[in-house]
Amino acid sequence: MPVCSTRTSPLGKGLNRTVAYRASLICRRCTDIWPDAASEEAIPTRAQRVDDLVSGLALMSDGTLWVGSFAWGLAQMDEAGTVLRYALNNGSERFVSALARDPADDSIWAGHRWGGGLSRLKGGTLLRYEQALGSLAYHPVYDIQAVGTGPERKLLVAFGRTASGHPGAIGIYTGE
Repeated sequence: MPVCSTRTSPLGKGLNRTVAYRASLICRRCTDIWPDAASEEAIPTRAQRVDDLVSGLALMSDGTLWVGSFAWGLAQMDEAGTVLRYALNNGSERFVSALARDPADDSIWAGHRWGGGLSRLKGGTLLRYEQALGSLAYHPVYDIQAVGTGPERKLLVAFGRTASGHPGAIGIYTGE
């Protein structure tokens, strides 16, 4: 369900009531990235609703946009808001908590909240970095930032504290 499809607004004598609006009335262009089982004109039931749970955005040099979701993985969209493809939508890799475009090669980095560590989509190939991360692969990734451009760029990765209490860390990636 897109964030912009419902609003709570005062009606009558101070009463609040949830009113469904057509997406076009609320925002110019609104896309339900991970569609509900019901049309946008209807108010979906809890069982029909698929909340997008957007966790991050990364604008690519070709004008497309990658959207990360805490629950559904990644979706790539064009400038018109059409979903072109989905990625990282299985297993623990679907819990995307951080997203960044790599300025060195226009690949996309995804950090994961529950297991999975870091993943990277590079030229249509999915690369996983669990082994390279060692014990940090089990830490939640809260943020990824690119610093610099070309071969001099660095990726900064914020790893959070684990559920068992192991402290977080900042990782600096300088590879290609």
